Amino acid sequence: SKKITDTYQMFDEEGKPISMEDIPAALALKTGKSHQAILEIRDKRNNSFYWILAKASPLFNSDGSLSMVLDTSTDITIQKLAEKELRQSEERFRTLAETLPQMIWVRNADGLIEYASKQWEEYSGIKDISEAWRTMVHPDDWEILMNAWEKDKEAGKPFRYEVRLKNKQGEYRWHYASGEPVKDSSGKVIKFIGALTDIHV
Repeated sequence: SKKITDTYQMFDEEGKPISMEDIPAALALKTGKSHQAILEIRDKRNNSFYWILAKASPLFNSDGSLSMVLDTSTDITIQKLAEKELRQSEERFRTLAETLPQMIWVRNADGLIEYASKQWEEYSGIKDISEAWRTMVHPDDWEILMNAWEKDKEAGKPFRYEVRLKNKQGEYRWHYASGEPVKDSSGKVIKFIGALTDIHV
């Protein structure tokens, strides 16, 4: 008789093949413990695929012997495709950001810098972006700049400011700081994506 593996192939999240002995239902049956896994199922007949969240829990008789395994599979294909699209989008953004002459940055609503292009370190000579930002900004500009940031963040408006930044030679140069708010579905600002452009003359 034809086996299910003749028609379908299973893979884990890293793309490694999974045998029938390693799926959650089989593991729950073998160990008597609950198991879950995210699996990619590929149909050999038409090269289609889908993703499932497989969960298996053992059920026991009153004497403690294993009665059966409760197995559930939830289709999460849409979520996995969205994750893939987001990863690809982020990779494209980073590739673009690393080729631009400006210092590119992404800062979340809490003020933490999530990403900074390699130009930051090239300009400042400092690896830690948080340290670089605090060290680079001219002391006379810091408070004004951060107040402007907080005000624009609360209002959900684009951030625009001119600021002096110290380079690794110790020279302050004027830069145009610009940032665009990124909002969630409710309109709340979750982060800013921006750039610092040297405008020193």
